[in-house]
Amino acid sequence: MPPKAADIQEIENRDCICIISSGFQGHGKTHATKQLILQYLERHPNRMVIVFDPKNEDIWHSYNTLYFNVWEVMGRHKLIEKLKPGEVPPPPTKSEMTLMKMVDLTGKPAHSRIRRIVPLCPDGTLMNSQQKRATLLCIANNFRRGLVFAEDVNDYIKNFESEEVEKVFKTIRHTSCDWVIHMQSLSPMRPIHYEAVTMIRMHFS
Repeated sequence: MPPKAADIQEIENRDCICIISSGFQGHGKTHATKQLILQYLERHPNRMVIVFDPKNEDIWHSYNTLYFNVWEVMGRHKLIEKLKPGEVPPPPTKSEMTLMKMVDLTGKPAHSRIRRIVPLCPDGTLMNSQQKRATLLCIANNFRRGLVFAEDVNDYIKNFESEEVEKVFKTIRHTSCDWVIHMQSLSPMRPIHYEAVTMIRMHFS
């Protein structure tokens, strides 16, 4: 079914949404978010969803994997950091370009508009915390017109006061991207982060 003009108009004219879901493991956060994602895709047939799950949980294994090479992404950014004034930065990596072109699946069934990024390096080893953080920041900087689900952020981002993380929260409302962020603890959050948050969802027994 092609996207309706009303759907496109509504999503482009509103502020983007950021939902923080907090609670310990086993209290239903992921199940509730999966239902929310499916409803989101039904409501917005012109949108995509990216799932970044650092634990690689079984609940997301039925969805297609998105190409992502964290080594090439981090390598490019190291080169950018070494640039002298006036030097031209290297072109975006294949991983970054893939994120930029995610809008090409408009109108496809909901299930086919979910892509997951697995926490693996090109050699099959698990990403470390720095690589997971670089992956999330790459998604934030390059993916638009969809929803990002960032699972278990406390696992790989300890310092929410870093310049890069604060920049993500500051720009959420000004991008065409919605967010659902899972955190086992809200303690790293600072007042400036809450300014970008639309809703906090608590899960407890």
